[in-house]
Amino acid sequence: MVESTPGTPYGGGMEDLLNVESNMRHRRSTIQKYIQPDESPMTLSMFPSLGVTDRVCERNFNRTAAKKSQLDGLMSDRERYHALHDNVCAHRQQKLDIKVPIFCDQNTPSQTHDIKHINGSRGHQQSSLSYISLDNMLYGVGGCGLQVTFQAKNIVEARMLHDQLCPIGPVMLALTAATPIYKGYLADTDVRWNQAAAASDDRPEEERGTADQNGHCTSPRWSLASSFIAEDPRLRPEYQKTPLEVDEDSKSKLEDAGMDPLLSTHFAHVLAASPLLLTESDLRTSSQTDTNHFDSFSSSVWPHIRFKPPPTGSDIGWRVEFRPMEIQITDFENAAFSIFVTLLRRAITHYNLNFYIPLDRIEVNMERAHHRDAVREEVFFFRKEVYPTGTAGHERLHQIPVDQEYREMTINEIMNGTMPTGQFQNDASHFPGLIPIVKRYIKESNTDVSVESQISEYLDVLEGRASGRLWTAARWMRSFVRTHESYGRDSTVGEVICYDMILAMSEMAKCRRNLGPMFSSN
Repeated sequence: MVESTPGTPYGGGMEDLLNVESNMRHRRSTIQKYIQPDESPMTLSMFPSLGVTDRVCERNFNRTAAKKSQLDGLMSDRERYHALHDNVCAHRQQKLDIKVPIFCDQNTPSQTHDIKHINGSRGHQQSSLSYISLDNMLYGVGGCGLQVTFQAKNIVEARMLHDQLCPIGPVMLALTAATPIYKGYLADTDVRWNQAAAASDDRPEEERGTADQNGHCTSPRWSLASSFIAEDPRLRPEYQKTPLEVDEDSKSKLEDAGMDPLLSTHFAHVLAASPLLLTESDLRTSSQTDTNHFDSFSSSVWPHIRFKPPPTGSDIGWRVEFRPMEIQITDFENAAFSIFVTLLRRAITHYNLNFYIPLDRIEVNMERAHHRDAVREEVFFFRKEVYPTGTAGHERLHQIPVDQEYREMTINEIMNGTMPTGQFQNDASHFPGLIPIVKRYIKESNTDVSVESQISEYLDVLEGRASGRLWTAARWMRSFVRTHESYGRDSTVGEVICYDMILAMSEMAKCRRNLGPMFSSN
């Protein structure tokens, strides 16, 4: 798994967005130069056969590490990665046991070495579920995601962007769904977020889902953003997730030094979990201005929206990282989603948009985004009125019950809207749609006609995905497996099926445009 970033940040103009896809293609071709001719760099969320015991490439296999587990033999030989895995297991006091619901087809076995059967009760009904059993951290951090980092003009804007992007996360997760297969089996979920969370969850069993003596619940390191942090008159206390686990001593010290309660709570939560990894140089650091110690804490938690303070000794400012999206098969798709989120970020600040809903509703949305074909089959909580209301409007909104500020919408309604064309004022019975908002912003920015036309090609991917006209990668992969001549309707993605699917995906990745249900309705 290779992480790549642009060599330098993109510019702030509309025309700079057109460099994203070509930069992604350049990075792909650069990787190709350093691997074998019979190898291909693939933008896969998760390799479908990871963990299948008879499908290991011997070329780079680490036999020393494999003495503990065959998957450990696939890890880099850098000590850092093995230490991370060992520390997670040591903190848990038991091996990882990640349960992914299996897609039950006509001939799916109820139990094998990799499929576990669990009987449980749900209300007055007995539930009987089969799971794909995963037992290694590679099923989380060994996968790939699509992340976009934004530079804010100051800390105020960064805090605002953090909050406003939080409700967008589950929607983009469902739209980019690309992980329907684990360990050679079809899963009954389409995305990897929960598996990544479970793979990095170092809490002992007694801490998972329970509260401490102060009523604070511990949360996994990979999770939804823990709290809203903007000093925004539109932020209501009811939106926050309570109670929140914090390091009380750190919180007091931060507030004594002048930090406001919202931000001190955020950082005290980051500091509540011990670092997963420390180096000898970290332990030797005693500087009052060096951020190495803080970075050790911050880099050990992975919220879906990350608030990033400036590094010391750098002219880099306050940043916000948007982390929930799944990686796509082609550079064209990855560019499309990156460009859309960037344009939405600009529209948020330009129009002062308000997407606040309670964090526990966003948490429900994240769970719904995991469901099979969630982009077409699920509904998501989303705010009804997103345009500014003025000072009087803020006072009025604070008098409205919180649960009347939002409703359940389909992703098509959220993305493409339900308002008549050209109408953008607040209307509780109609939603303007995120894509129409972005298109309005493009128009009002006096964008060159040629640039606008090219950006529209990318936005069409999101319009089509949201409406169901175009398929997600997860839907395409599931269809490929189930219609393959070798498929036995047993949820098993055999070696021949996997090879043929990866080959088809490799061919897609080499083409800028491609016919098929992910790119064309024909």
